[in-house]
Amino acid sequence: MPDLSDSSECKITLGWIVRNARKSKDFSQVELCFLMAKRFDILLNWKELSKIENERVNVNTVEFDSFVDCICEIFELDRAWVQQIREQTDVKSLDLNRAVFPIYFEQNYDY
Repeated sequence: MPDLSDSSECKITLGWIVRNARKSKDFSQVELCFLMAKRFDILLNWKELSKIENERVNVNTVEFDSFVDCICEIFELDRAWVQQIREQTDVKSLDLNRAVFPIYFEQNYDY
């Protein structure tokens, strides 16, 4: 059974909303970015969208106001509810405790 003592694992975040709404419409990250650019002139690439979905960026800055408006319109979400979730969304720190980093050795064939 998973350890649920860490409440961040069960918390609804803006990233969770975006990811689930996107997947419910069968949009890829690239397709959603293209749609936002075409309909709303919001230039966001899939890497930036991934950071939003994974809580790796602070979405509580004014730069994300138009993004939230766009997401609410595309997925027909209640703006007040999404804003409330947005205000509760924190940046998730990257846990490198179990990370694996490759080590490359240079082959020297000068014998």
